[in-house]
Amino acid sequence: MAKSNPARRYLWTGVARNGTPLNGEIMASNDVRARVELRRRGITPVRVERPWRLPQRIPAKTITLVLRQMATLIHAGIPLLAALDTLAKTQSLSTVSRALLEMRNELQMGRSLAQSMQQHPSLFDRMTCTLVAAGEQAGLLDLMLERIASYREKMLAIRSKVHSAMAYPLAILAIAGIVTILMLTLVIPAFETTFSSFGAALPWPTRILINLASTFQTYGLWLITLLTLGIVAVYHSWQQRPHWQTRTDGWLLRLPGIGKLLQQAALARWSQTLASLIGAGIPLLDALGPAGDSAGNRCFIAPTRQIQQLLQQGTSFSSSLSGHPVFSALTVQMVAVGEASGTLDDMLRKIADIYEREVNDTVSTLSNLMEPLMMLFLGLIIGGMVIAMYLPIFQLGNVL
Repeated sequence: MAKSNPARRYLWTGVARNGTPLNGEIMASNDVRARVELRRRGITPVRVERPWRLPQRIPAKTITLVLRQMATLIHAGIPLLAALDTLAKTQSLSTVSRALLEMRNELQMGRSLAQSMQQHPSLFDRMTCTLVAAGEQAGLLDLMLERIASYREKMLAIRSKVHSAMAYPLAILAIAGIVTILMLTLVIPAFETTFSSFGAALPWPTRILINLASTFQTYGLWLITLLTLGIVAVYHSWQQRPHWQTRTDGWLLRLPGIGKLLQQAALARWSQTLASLIGAGIPLLDALGPAGDSAGNRCFIAPTRQIQQLLQQGTSFSSSLSGHPVFSALTVQMVAVGEASGTLDDMLRKIADIYEREVNDTVSTLSNLMEPLMMLFLGLIIGGMVIAMYLPIFQLGNVL
């Protein structure tokens, strides 16, 4: 089977059926397919070209704020077209403004809001489009947009907690690396000149450190370059191999301390997503797919698909969960209670709340534990180098 080309971003200008000039961007495998898609939308393309600049990175907070503002405007009685036009004028990022104007144009051509959102996957994920479609069908678009914004805010809060737990040790490791390089290139060579005038044998820790500094001065630039290229190559290969990514996520879940935090955060996201979809009227079988994708850990995707298959065979939801170790016993028990009482979405929200609190507690514990450990690590690295450099001076003092 021939491998399909990846979708690329194209900028276009064209004319609508009523003669209105339009412009925007579209994702397609090549310019021919981009023109075909534009004609299918009722737009006569005038120019389709690849942009020279890299696409702007759109913060998740920006999209969440757009959804909440859209909900507020619609709830206030402002028509959807006018709401999109107002939001487009108030955005600081040109990419977001252009996307909102394109959505307005697509609405004018008869598309629904969910269909217009699907044309901008970099801004609106599959779950958002699904919930918006459900809100449009039920006539509760403003309430659904408000619910989506609240959901995204909770997901951002969980992600922020996890990132804050990881940022401190990474910052300490970076500082230790920078200080080590500075000492190997600037401080130790100065000591080496002094030690050469002693005319005595140096202690073995000092000799090792001096040899390491000499090697780093000679080959350091090459080593750093090769290391950087190696990391980039490995990361690129990792991105192209989903089974590597799944193994990495599984390894992270087994890490002491950090693994528990990542599992709690994934369970909170999984439960919250599933609760939001079920609460919006999405069937459980259809809701499980987006829930597995939103967990933030690939070890949840395959079990979630297996649960879908078991549900299709008539197995209960709680029994399907119990066979997978990524789902805790608490999750299985509370899902069983929700199934029996007919309040599955409420019970899933309670699971998400429980694990959000667990994430907060775990982050606080890890922060209190990491600070002294990282200080000890930094002290051993820097202190060990300082002691190794002063050992010859101490020995010279004893001899005198």
